[in-house]
Amino acid sequence: MRSQTAEFPKDAERISALHDIRAALARSYFLQRKFELAEEQAREAHAGRLQLFGQYDLKTLGVEEDWCVCLVELGKVVEAVERLQSVLERLTEKFGSGGYLVRRCEGKLAHFRARNGAGV
Repeated sequence: MRSQTAEFPKDAERISALHDIRAALARSYFLQRKFELAEEQAREAHAGRLQLFGQYDLKTLGVEEDWCVCLVELGKVVEAVERLQSVLERLTEKFGSGGYLVRRCEGKLAHFRARNGAGV
């Protein structure tokens, strides 16, 4: 009988692949302007990656950014801004201020705020 610990990496790889597929589906649906389906897949991919890899994993953060874009398209700009602000804080904690990923996230955040007007 094999131990459960010996099989975890293989299972983790499969689960990770499933979340990668969900993230790809989210991007595909987004490009097709199927924003509700995109948001659902991005949310599921994020939840799975968060559970498996934690909140500082780059793919987890990337999927969360994709989710925010979907939220904006669905008119949920306030939720998107709050969530993206959290992503920015985690990126800054991980990389410090001024890195490429931090600057990119800051740009998205500014865009989301501008899209919603001064209300956010």
